[in-house]
Amino acid sequence: MKLNTLRPLLLIQLILCISTISFAQSISTYENLLAKIKRNPTDTVSVNQYLEKLKTDKGLADPLSVHAEKLYELIAFTKNHRHIAQVAIFIGNKCNNIGKYSHALKYEIIAEKQLKQIPLTHLLGTTYSLMGNTYLGLNISAKQKESYQKCYEIGKKLKNPMTMAVGATGLGNYYTSSFNYEASNVWNYKALVQFDSIKNHLASGIIRVNIATNYRKLKQYTDAERLLQASKKNILLSENNYAKLGYYLEVGYQLMEVKKYKEAINPFRIALDLALEDKSNDDISDISKALSEAYDKTNQYKQSVEALKMHLQYKDSVFNATSNQQLLSIEEQYKTEKKDAEIQLLSKTNALNKSELGRKQSLIWAFGFLGLLFVGVGIILWRSNRNKNKTNQLLAQKNTIIEEKQKEILSSINYAKRIQYTLLANDQLLQSNLKKHFVLFQPKDIVSGDFYWAIKTKTHFFLAVCDCTGHGVPGAFMSLLNINFLNEAITEKQLVEPGIILDFVRNRLIENLDQDKHFDGMDGIILSLELATNEIHYAGANNGPLIIRNEEIIELPYDKMPVGNGIRTNLFKTHFLPHQIGDWLYLFTDGYADQFGGEKGKKFKYSKLKELLLNTSKHSEKEQYNTLKNTFTQWKANLEQVDDICVFGMEL
Repeated sequence: MKLNTLRPLLLIQLILCISTISFAQSISTYENLLAKIKRNPTDTVSVNQYLEKLKTDKGLADPLSVHAEKLYELIAFTKNHRHIAQVAIFIGNKCNNIGKYSHALKYEIIAEKQLKQIPLTHLLGTTYSLMGNTYLGLNISAKQKESYQKCYEIGKKLKNPMTMAVGATGLGNYYTSSFNYEASNVWNYKALVQFDSIKNHLASGIIRVNIATNYRKLKQYTDAERLLQASKKNILLSENNYAKLGYYLEVGYQLMEVKKYKEAINPFRIALDLALEDKSNDDISDISKALSEAYDKTNQYKQSVEALKMHLQYKDSVFNATSNQQLLSIEEQYKTEKKDAEIQLLSKTNALNKSELGRKQSLIWAFGFLGLLFVGVGIILWRSNRNKNKTNQLLAQKNTIIEEKQKEILSSINYAKRIQYTLLANDQLLQSNLKKHFVLFQPKDIVSGDFYWAIKTKTHFFLAVCDCTGHGVPGAFMSLLNINFLNEAITEKQLVEPGIILDFVRNRLIENLDQDKHFDGMDGIILSLELATNEIHYAGANNGPLIIRNEEIIELPYDKMPVGNGIRTNLFKTHFLPHQIGDWLYLFTDGYADQFGGEKGKKFKYSKLKELLLNTSKHSEKEQYNTLKNTFTQWKANLEQVDDICVFGMEL
């Protein structure tokens, strides 16, 4: 669950802890207690002992709610309304915690009915606060607000600070989820007054963090910092990981808002450690995304990529778990409503039959037959229409869930694109080290397995154009990995010869990816330009550079093996690149030539690409770029792009 969803649940646990009577006696087994209660369902001591055992027992094979339901079946027909309500509240709370919202609501309604038959008690406030959480899970916002409001009003009538605090906290979270941060803080401050009055320092600290979050979203940073500092002592002195996680996460967000990116990294890392300790996948996903952005803002690209990997990994697991849970909840709600409707219909039919018994036999048969006929037709039509509506609602809810998750995943991939583009060769570096040049870079999806990369040292300028295994997100991960290894070879190992650099990258790839003998890696070309002499050397892996001189194509040799685990693992050769002033040099991946299109839907092919480069090499770099791009668009037409595209041209 998200943090803003967990906050009311945490406080509900506080009130539940004081609402159930505690007994110190131990009991050997649930069976013994159930046997005693079965003999005497009004045995208050045994019922309370059973409840207390449920509260403290964590080693059960079955869910706690299952054992509680066995108790409920035994006492449901007694007149002890308080006991029935306590058991129903316990079941509702446990079902809420595992996402069985419809089942939870059934027992919360039972608790409400039972408690309305006795003098007003804070247990009714507890019931309404649980209902608020259930309606939150079912995404019924109007009922959510109404339930928290009832909880707060009961607290006022009873002058019970805890009940008032829980209701106010629920309303604060409701208004936060509605983006009404001013109204949220009005209720949060009401909750804070009550928690302070009973000296519940941990809850007060959590509420102050909530208020600070709202102030940050309102861009009232001074107030946000003040509330956050006020919460620090109580939260950090507690043993509650959830509270600490929320505090450090908010510290990080506030530092990011005021552009103190470097300072934000440490609180994000502490929050991430706490989330990992609690195995909270959704929190891990959110925090690692924030941490990735902080690293990105401080130019720590390697760490940013690692954090982004973690975000995408856990985002996927959260998406699957959340979707499954929500869809199961929808299905469960549908089944419950259908069953209730059938029961109601049966009751009405029975009542109708009883009323007809007093009439004359002839009227019974005549009108009974007509009545049953119309009822039968009506039931058929009603059920058909109702099932159709339910199915449409179910599909609409499923589609909404899927669309929301797709938007979140798309947002994450777009953020990955931003990081990948940061690692590509930037225009300023290329313009300051090359004469005329252009680059046609067109990923198949949002992120790319192709990349063009450059770096300058004191003695050399290096340029690489590469095609990694895969495209989209898997290809992008491979490209980030290969860029990292190229950086390591040149900046850390201070390698100069292109062939040796490719050998190093291949070894690093095999070390990291070869556990299952996967053929992951890349094809590509790397050039090294010696600044003092202007000599150019290169190495090619399943790809070679192309020179056009005086309207003649010169194809240069390369090694027919990939950078990775391939059939051949010879050392890569470093070649001297002979060139003259005015030559045009082209480096490209296979995406352009492999594109299907034209009238017959065939591949563009390398021969046609070389002919196109020959014909355009006489023009300016801008004209060459436009010709290549327009030709590709016209060739592809309405067909799907099959691979990433990268064509790099430069004048020597």
